[in-house]
Amino acid sequence: MHKYRTGWHFNHPPRPEQEAVLDFVASTDAKVVAVEAPTGVGKSPLCATFGTVDGGNILTTQKVLQDQYIRDWPHIPLLKGASNYTCHEEVAENSEEPTCEIGSKRQKCEGCPYRAAKEKLRLARVGISNYAYAMSSQRGGGSAVVQKEWLILDEGHHLEKVLVDAAEVRVTGGLCFNTLKLAYKEPRDTDEAVAFTKRVYSLAKAKIKELEDEQDKLS
Repeated sequence: MHKYRTGWHFNHPPRPEQEAVLDFVASTDAKVVAVEAPTGVGKSPLCATFGTVDGGNILTTQKVLQDQYIRDWPHIPLLKGASNYTCHEEVAENSEEPTCEIGSKRQKCEGCPYRAAKEKLRLARVGISNYAYAMSSQRGGGSAVVQKEWLILDEGHHLEKVLVDAAEVRVTGGLCFNTLKLAYKEPRDTDEAVAFTKRVYSLAKAKIKELEDEQDKLS
């Protein structure tokens, strides 16, 4: 019997469909494994088993799915974005939304619940977070979310949209006129769109350089 069968710690034995998934994952040495299973099979216990046995973090698409995991397995650490935690420091007293997002920006929080949740996830064998947080934290220079043996993508068919949304840059009329001093004109075809994007990119690089030079003078 392989490790995932013996690592199944639930009040009921795995269903035949769940056994098939456990056996399939155990039989492959692939770095990426995709499992397609219909609603009702019980994918959450499978995700929890893989994460618990080998060490891994489970990403979901929605907060409601995170909460569902926590209802079923309250011992698994949960990490959401900083705005989901209440800042306990004076820095947030006058704020209408005293979240850890505000506290962390000013870097004055002692015993910050958001940072405590991050550390708990980092040290845990298995944890739960969400796609949006994982992508934003990776852009910020790394995250404990992906530093595990398994990165389990629940509802994985949403991954393509998550990646596209994380990489996209919205070029609006306000951005062009207010920041880049560039008149915005809706492109009529792909060639015009590419030419306009290159122009925006060039101006944006120049603007960034200008801001960096101003910052150097002040430091």
